[in-house]
Amino acid sequence: MDLFKSCIKNKIFYNHSEILLPGNSFHLGVDGFWVHHYNKPHATDTEGHNNCPYCLPRVHKKGTAEEYTSWIHVFVPFVMIFPGGLTLPIYLYPLKSEQVNISANTEELKQECELLAAHIVLPKIREQLPRIPITFLGDGLYCNQPFVKLCDYLSLDYAIVQTENSLPTVRRECDQLAKTENHKIYSKQISEQSETKNINSEFQWFNNRYLGSDTYTNILRFKEINCNSNGNSHTYKNEWLISQKINKTTCKQFSERGRLRWHQEDFHNTLKNRGFAAEHDYARANPRIWLNWKLLMVLAFSIFELFSHTQLAIDAKGTRSWKQFAVSLFAELVNVLWSDINDSHSLQKQKIQFRYVFDTS
Repeated sequence: MDLFKSCIKNKIFYNHSEILLPGNSFHLGVDGFWVHHYNKPHATDTEGHNNCPYCLPRVHKKGTAEEYTSWIHVFVPFVMIFPGGLTLPIYLYPLKSEQVNISANTEELKQECELLAAHIVLPKIREQLPRIPITFLGDGLYCNQPFVKLCDYLSLDYAIVQTENSLPTVRRECDQLAKTENHKIYSKQISEQSETKNINSEFQWFNNRYLGSDTYTNILRFKEINCNSNGNSHTYKNEWLISQKINKTTCKQFSERGRLRWHQEDFHNTLKNRGFAAEHDYARANPRIWLNWKLLMVLAFSIFELFSHTQLAIDAKGTRSWKQFAVSLFAELVNVLWSDINDSHSLQKQKIQFRYVFDTS
């Protein structure tokens, strides 16, 4: 969080606001992250019982002769997501077994962990960042009246996916309105062409939909047909709950902002497969130490993520992957004395300036 605040203070985001802050807002994503799978307790007391508060037991083949128990750790990262390819984790929340229903199935447990973490952490984030505009990006798990009311209370904008099974009454109302002649004015079609593809987009919106308990929202329906030069087509559909009123001017931007949430999946992939070894259970016997390890891992990711968007790093990387570049950079640094690094010309300056590059193509 302090690193993110420092970026705000140094105006990294505001100096590139046209790219990084669509709608003049920061965009916050959340998604559960499962790491460390154990077939036996990794930390035990003197009697051999599990004493790791973060281990969530999973019973497999229950009720059969082959029944066994495994344990997992669940983290819920809260990540600022930017269109320029930049993702910055600002909060990492580890779940404890006493907080959740450990008898739930895997999917239900994952959803409970994410929803619980959001209700606990979002007020903390708003307390730490009371003034900046934030838009929460959520999947269908958060498509419910209590969570929308929480966002309203915390002055958070939101773009939350509405699934087919969520808010059935609101969905029926929208379906009925869509059939009326008068509702055509609340729709828009856009056709975009290039040398390689044609994109036809359809937007339809429904403002001031009542969710109950004095809570209202706005619904955006989106359909995109992407046709390439070979005649092959791909159709994408989605719906979102949008905190702000939707109109012909804003409908396209809201759909683009809602789709930013996909970038968090790449954040998880990077932590697992691109050199950060997120699944490595460093110091497994001591839950506090491996938790500190995970926090350091996320801090390292954030620093390198910022560095990778500087012109200096882009030029030095060349044709190598970012992982290859980082490995080469580390190999060079370990052979340099710390005293030489500390006395380097760059670190003697009171202020070091980097030129940042954010590419939306």
